[in-house]
Amino acid sequence: QVATSGTPTPGPASQPGHIPVSVEDISKETPEPVELTRSEPTFVAPVVDYKVLNRYPHDTKAFTQGLLVSPEGDFYESTGLQGHSEVRRVEIKTGKVLQSRKLSDAMFGEGMALLGDELIQLTWKNHKFLAYDRKSFQPTRDSELVGEGWGIASASVGGKAQLIVSDGSSSLAWYDPKSLKVTQRKIVHDGSQEVGHINELEMVEGNLWANIWGLPYVAVIDPGSASVKYWVDLRGLLSPEEASSADVLNGIAYDSKSKKLFVTG
Repeated sequence: QVATSGTPTPGPASQPGHIPVSVEDISKETPEPVELTRSEPTFVAPVVDYKVLNRYPHDTKAFTQGLLVSPEGDFYESTGLQGHSEVRRVEIKTGKVLQSRKLSDAMFGEGMALLGDELIQLTWKNHKFLAYDRKSFQPTRDSELVGEGWGIASASVGGKAQLIVSDGSSSLAWYDPKSLKVTQRKIVHDGSQEVGHINELEMVEGNLWANIWGLPYVAVIDPGSASVKYWVDLRGLLSPEEASSADVLNGIAYDSKSKKLFVTG
């Protein structure tokens, strides 16, 4: 399922912000749920709560890795798992898959970003950028990726388009969108603490939102300083029954026209 809302205002966790939230169960065809044994982090930046405004159906067989809203108001989605990875266009209100392209069985799809008329998709351990025409889903180019691919977001840095990529560590890499070469790296931190396991990324009104793998929190990051401005506590999205068969949060999308955020897993 998927839920929606506007962006939250930083403040105490007891004061709900306005966050679009989407929740997704993972089907029996996907791996066993991950045991989340990591300890709760110690936050330095403020923590905000959320308010679910709506929930939408979503394919429970889709191992969501990247999620974004198309200019036409649908989802673009990148799904993972070897032999099951796809690029999709999905109708938000119904969850219907309108268009798809399957990756080769050797590929494990990860995050995805929209850059002009190109969809740029990462692969996990294949060290590849895969690019497609956003309307036809026909491949346009591919390039080598440094390290593992986890999350990706498009951004403007000094008036120039850039791609920001995570690799599951505390490091974020900035890539030139034409050459797909690294131009700079930054370490994400909350106060003096490094923030690791950074996963799916989305730019929202100048801030970089990041899922933290294995934890029910989203870090809202200043892309200039790489410091966490505030945290979004997304605990409580799933009922106990849903949580027993679900994996982790993975997928943040922002609709700049309606000012709505969507999250899923």
